[in-house]
Amino acid sequence: MSIATPRFGGCLNPNTSELDFCAMSPNDCATTTNYMKPDEISQNRCSSASQVEVGRCDSTIDDKLCTVNKSACQIAPKHSKDGTCNVVHDSSSDGMTRYPYCRTLPAFDADQPFRCVLSEEDCTERELAIQITTFPNEDPCYCHQVPTGMCYLTATASAQITTDSSFCAVDAYDCPDAYAFLSATQLLTMESPPRYCRLCERGQNNTSIEQPQYHEQIVEAGGCVASNNPGLLLRCALEYTDCQLSNKESFKSAPQLRAMGIIPCPVDEMQVGRCTSSLDDGDCTNRADSCLIPIKFAVEDSCTVHKDVITGMPTTFGHCQNSEDIRNEIWDNYRCVWQEAECDIPMELWYPASGIKNWFQGCSCEEVVTGGCVYDGEVHCAVSELGCADPSTYRNAKELEADGTVCHLCHPKVRNKAIDMVVDYNIMNNDNNNNNNNDNNNDSDSILKSDDSIDNKDLLNNNNDNSNNEDLLHNNNSNSNSNNNNN
Repeated sequence: MSIATPRFGGCLNPNTSELDFCAMSPNDCATTTNYMKPDEISQNRCSSASQVEVGRCDSTIDDKLCTVNKSACQIAPKHSKDGTCNVVHDSSSDGMTRYPYCRTLPAFDADQPFRCVLSEEDCTERELAIQITTFPNEDPCYCHQVPTGMCYLTATASAQITTDSSFCAVDAYDCPDAYAFLSATQLLTMESPPRYCRLCERGQNNTSIEQPQYHEQIVEAGGCVASNNPGLLLRCALEYTDCQLSNKESFKSAPQLRAMGIIPCPVDEMQVGRCTSSLDDGDCTNRADSCLIPIKFAVEDSCTVHKDVITGMPTTFGHCQNSEDIRNEIWDNYRCVWQEAECDIPMELWYPASGIKNWFQGCSCEEVVTGGCVYDGEVHCAVSELGCADPSTYRNAKELEADGTVCHLCHPKVRNKAIDMVVDYNIMNNDNNNNNNNDNNNDSDSILKSDDSIDNKDLLNNNNDNSNNEDLLHNNNSNSNSNNNNN
């Protein structure tokens, strides 16, 4: 299972109808502005943690560190909004924004394990909230280590909550009316969580890496709903052929889902497959005709539109290449597309998905341009005409671009291996418990495919010494316990 992150809300100026800034909560908005939930904000705004300004503990005792709220400061009144601080890092010093943690009280656990949190309100009655500089010898908490909660469709409350019916969220105020909220703690203790939610992606905390620029418009998936209960989203779908129409399912486009109060699924998390032929590169790809041998395409759990969640390698797509340029041996003039139908034959030739070559940089989802469904002057991006609903009309990527609209399949974002971020923690637990370090660390495939090997409860309850596992939970090893007792 891969890591997902929330989108963020923002403060709308009613006089200008413009978003003044992205915000962590409604409390960040002035009385003259209105808080907008993430789903009410355009796709390229407030989609990344680095777009959200926070504050600073402006005292020497707190090392003048950036943090989200005053409860993380030892001197709370010294906390104030700072334009150089965002959820991820401090742009004035290239330092990282810091977060508090909750330490289990000794009456409940003598080892006093602790976990990173967004604020002290996330601590349970069995835990003590610890400010960011209380114990300087402890490893600091960064945003990629901070769990968040999740919004889920209330229509699924009696059924299993799925990835398609839920999304990561900072708090209940970011859930639309048709959704309920699970706190970070509730999600961590859930037996079979549909997703893992963190405040940011791990790669975002590397200030030496230029943060990606978001596209103006991206594809949002439609969905299959029960014909006798349209409020029940059965699964996300990019095209109506993904729905079992003969099994009393009906397809709803992304705009139709929004009109029903349902948030469209993010395309980058949707499952795709792999080309299994030895003639192909073996990377994840989107559909059978993206393979050199289409019948060798197979749906695979680890493949999403964005990446292979086991290896972190990008999912690859086909491209259209200009025919004249091919004759003149000009190879770098191509368009990354969803399918062959996007190519302007015979002016362009279709090439199936492949990895990076000497002259070819590959096509990942953020580089794929798509068409869109057009109705009444509005465009919503879609992968094909099968993703449109009547009375809208599909126009391909070249036709849209001629009118000044560019649709992309997904936003650029950091690719991490799920094995590093989630499963590795459990691998170490299993190895320590079994005293067997020979095979498990190298068997990422079998581990990821076993639900039993991934347990969110480890984040709250684990007492093993795993000093290298900073991604999910900072546990106290015997040396750090000794240091803290001295403090």
